[in-house]
Amino acid sequence: MEIDIRLIEEKDKEIFEKLYRESVMEDFPEYTEKTRHYLTTGVYKENMWKLPLRLGAYIGDAMVGYVLCENPFGGVAFAHWLAVDKKYRGKGVGKKLLEKLTDLLKDKGAHAIHLQADKKNIGFYEKCGYDVYGEDNKGYFGAHDFLLRKIIQSPKEDTFVA
Repeated sequence: MEIDIRLIEEKDKEIFEKLYRESVMEDFPEYTEKTRHYLTTGVYKENMWKLPLRLGAYIGDAMVGYVLCENPFGGVAFAHWLAVDKKYRGKGVGKKLLEKLTDLLKDKGAHAIHLQADKKNIGFYEKCGYDVYGEDNKGYFGAHDFLLRKIIQSPKEDTFVA
C-alpha cells in the first residue's frame, strides 16, 4: 500500500469535505452534536479549508487522511486537525502526514509544532515525538484537551524576525 502525501488542491475540496465531516461527526464524541454540526458547516468549515497547509494522504485517487495547519508565526505552527479514515488507521497514514508536515514547516523556518488532542490520541502523538506540556480543561468548545508540542529544529531568529 503506497501512501502519497501531498497538498490538497481545489479539485479535491469535495473529497476533503466529506472525510472532514465524517471524522468530526464520528470521532469526537466529546463535542455535542450541535458543536459537531457547527464545526462541519458554514464559516468554521470554510476557515479550515482556507488554512495555508492542507495535506492529504492518498492511496491511488482516494484521500484517506488529512492534516490542517497554520503557517508558522514566531517559529511555531499550530495544527488544527488530523484525521485518518477508519479503514486505514494503524497503517502509518497519520505518522506519514505528520512527517510531511514537519518537513514543510522546517522549510518555512518553524522550530515547533503545537496542537491539542483528546486523551485517546495522546499515545499516537507521543509515538510521533510530541510531548504533553499541559491541559486545557473546558477549553475550545468545552472539551478537555491536552496541549502537545514537538520541537522540530533549533529556533532561527532570522526565520521569524525580519
